[in-house]
Amino acid sequence: MPHFRSLSFLIFMVRFGSLVGLLLVLSGCGVEGKPTNVEPLDKVLYSGPAPEGLSSCDGFQVVSIEPGQTAKEAIVSHLAAEGKTLNDVAFYEQNRRIKAPSEKFTELTQVPQRVQGMGVSVSSSLTVNRQAVVAVTDGGVDVNHIELKDWIYVNSGEIPGNGIDDDGNGFIDDVNGYSFAPNNGGSSVQDTNNHGTHVSGIVKRTAEALGMSSSDLKIMPVKFMNTGSDGTLEGALRSIGYAVRNGADVINASWGSYGYSEFLDHCVQAAVAEGVTFVAAAGNGINGTGVNNDSYPIWPARVTGAISVAAIMSVGGNLTSFSNYGVGSVHLGALGYQIESTIPGNQYGVMSGTSMAAPAVAGAVATLIATADSKPTTSEITTSLVQGAAANTYLAGKVISGGELSYSGSKTVLDSIQSTLP
Repeated sequence: MPHFRSLSFLIFMVRFGSLVGLLLVLSGCGVEGKPTNVEPLDKVLYSGPAPEGLSSCDGFQVVSIEPGQTAKEAIVSHLAAEGKTLNDVAFYEQNRRIKAPSEKFTELTQVPQRVQGMGVSVSSSLTVNRQAVVAVTDGGVDVNHIELKDWIYVNSGEIPGNGIDDDGNGFIDDVNGYSFAPNNGGSSVQDTNNHGTHVSGIVKRTAEALGMSSSDLKIMPVKFMNTGSDGTLEGALRSIGYAVRNGADVINASWGSYGYSEFLDHCVQAAVAEGVTFVAAAGNGINGTGVNNDSYPIWPARVTGAISVAAIMSVGGNLTSFSNYGVGSVHLGALGYQIESTIPGNQYGVMSGTSMAAPAVAGAVATLIATADSKPTTSEITTSLVQGAAANTYLAGKVISGGELSYSGSKTVLDSIQSTLP
């Protein structure tokens, strides 16, 4: 059974830009060893007919597992009561918990890096043709953070706090997104584990460094993890479905599992088929050492159509020791070592992980979408990132592109692709 985790390693706190001390917050938030502490839950997810489109994200049925029952016994019993058998089910799998890792103190080994060190630079002339929305599927976002508040997605069709689904999308008061977190679902998307706010800050800072403004890019918080990065497969699926159905152009997934999920595979492919670019962290290895995703895949980064991102130490630098790689499955590298970004309470912190590399790419992708002559397809975005990547000798034979994120290179490729279109 898979075990999902947020894919970041460490954090220390900075209060309003001044270092006030090392805190024990998040550490080792990658997959450490083969998943041995997977916690199956007392529900089974199943699909009757083969799911079509986004039904694999949110159209499945949920059956409770009674004490003493196996998942198969529960689904067989449920189907029998409806006069059906397993032959009437396309597939089913047991829901499972997304648990947080253990924590430990860490120390900085260098000056923290900001988005300016991510290989992006302000465009000399940026023409924005459309707004781009990046959904951060994570542990929530501090929507009131002084650096982020103007960049947060607002559902204009919803009246805050009136307890009514004003826009008829099936979700009450989803003004800034929605939460599918265990025992904490609903309209509040407030961050309870620092991770989602940190990721969101990287998306914002990357796009801003490229010349985007808060009117050009919006961050849609879609929460499915609680304190300690604790969520469920069901929540992850529903968060993707929500993001796509409510206008996301890009989905950032800084989390993953080495265990395969058929529902997750179908769900991500459905999102991509809807024209949403899905950016995922390549994973933080096993026991702190990166592994080859070609032979040991991590999901959802390995799903066909997703863009998988490895973490590098510095611009032009080597892979981090923890970053996964794969010349057949990981597309490119981006900075993911000791990155400074936003955390809740108008504070700032430093984290390392492929969790930090993925949102740098997501922010760059959002900028490509916003500035393209016509909205690019997911295939055009992937081609642009791979062919436009900056060559990095350390990444040759390690990732598909052999290089790292380059907005200028990707923009050049995308413009060339679109110039040949009828």
